[in-house]
Amino acid sequence: MPPISTILLGFLVPALATAFGLAAAWRVWDKSATVDGRWIGGPLFGLAFGMAFWNLRARPHFPPGTGDVIEWVFYLAVGLGILGLLDALVRPPIWLRAIGLLILWRLVIRVMLWPLIPGSLILWEEWIDFLGLAALAWWWSLETVTRESPGLAGPLLLLILSIGAAAILTSWHIVGSATAAAGAAAICVAATAAAAWRGRISLERGAATAIALPLLALLIHGYFFTGDTLTPGQQFFAGLVLISPMLALAGDLPFAVKCRPHWRLAIRLLPVILAVGVAAAWSLHQYAQADQVQQQDE
Repeated sequence: MPPISTILLGFLVPALATAFGLAAAWRVWDKSATVDGRWIGGPLFGLAFGMAFWNLRARPHFPPGTGDVIEWVFYLAVGLGILGLLDALVRPPIWLRAIGLLILWRLVIRVMLWPLIPGSLILWEEWIDFLGLAALAWWWSLETVTRESPGLAGPLLLLILSIGAAAILTSWHIVGSATAAAGAAAICVAATAAAAWRGRISLERGAATAIALPLLALLIHGYFFTGDTLTPGQQFFAGLVLISPMLALAGDLPFAVKCRPHWRLAIRLLPVILAVGVAAAWSLHQYAQADQVQQQDE
């Protein structure tokens, strides 16, 4: 069991910082307040995830690149936090936001996968292009959901993705990264509580991205650096988690837009819960079976 300081600094402190930061920026105690607190989302979530990663996964070396490649996930969260602040304050057009995000993402993924280039990573340029497309799909899906459905939709979607990532990484025997994903889940629980208190809280323009893309980076690192030989089933369910954020766009279909808010929320989340839930349950079942076989062999 991890020491109490790790639990406090990896789970509790980031979660509390998220809840109090969102509450203060959006003035949740004042029902008549019209203040827009989206400016705090990117840096707050980037800082919270960075703190969780620092205490649960690895303490990054400085300057960047002097430690293990997993440390680039920490610097990705920091960079996304800064981009989120600029996004909320400057409000650039969507094409400029996408370009800035893609430049940061490709830089981090390229250096993170560099030890495999050009050795064991075949068609590495194609892989980096594909992973850039995946990052843009996650970003666009989350930005659409958080813009069209402020309140619970964004935090709950991130919570589902965090739980799914933790389960997948556990099944790949990458416990440190799975624990960091669990830390992200704690942050999302805190954000969900704040959004339940005051439904106008929005994670648009940086906040959702600062959690989602580091989670995606953890999965990418796990996929390429796990010591396991991934079965076709494991790869299939990893792909299912990869496409799951886009399933939340079902809430923007014409029939869903006409529904009441709680029904629209259900239409958004149920397909994601189903996809991620099946992937997580299957992955953990396979993990338990593999461990049982290993114990019998011993």
